[in-house]
Amino acid sequence: MFVYSTNQFKTLLGLDNNSQFKFKSLLDIGAGDGSVTRRMASLFEKVYATEMSKVMQWSLSTCGYEVLDIDQWGDIQFDVITCLNVLDRCEKPLSLLKNIREHTNPNHGRVIMSLVLPFKPYFEYSKDHRPDESIHIEGRLPEEQINEIVSNIFQPLGFRVKKITRLPYL
Repeated sequence: MFVYSTNQFKTLLGLDNNSQFKFKSLLDIGAGDGSVTRRMASLFEKVYATEMSKVMQWSLSTCGYEVLDIDQWGDIQFDVITCLNVLDRCEKPLSLLKNIREHTNPNHGRVIMSLVLPFKPYFEYSKDHRPDESIHIEGRLPEEQINEIVSNIFQPLGFRVKKITRLPYL
């Protein structure tokens, strides 16, 4: 999956493309095969990942990433947490967002979130494929849905949105 290049990721983080700065820690939620994680890893001293698939967990661990349980992250505070195209595919999206908020470094932590719009939840690991928690997003247009999720989900949970970008889903 292509979400962004390393330089695009640096731009989202407010870093110059030539910057050699390294953050302490990254948590990549739903890291899959690690292809996106690899594009981000050079900017961090330590990389953590979560993934539901046992095969992908093994693959991520062979890349040197520390694989954490999907919802138990101990007392670690992360400098950057990425959650890319995961909210519509997880069992408990609201709990996940709360967990992200609690584990983001309060001094300088950042969260990079991507959503597939229109938002249509589907949880692969349950019989009826419905998540246990639901996020209801009003609006027909992507802009309306973005405003809805920022105003009614992100901000009430304590997130401050600094940048929004729109990309094709490839």
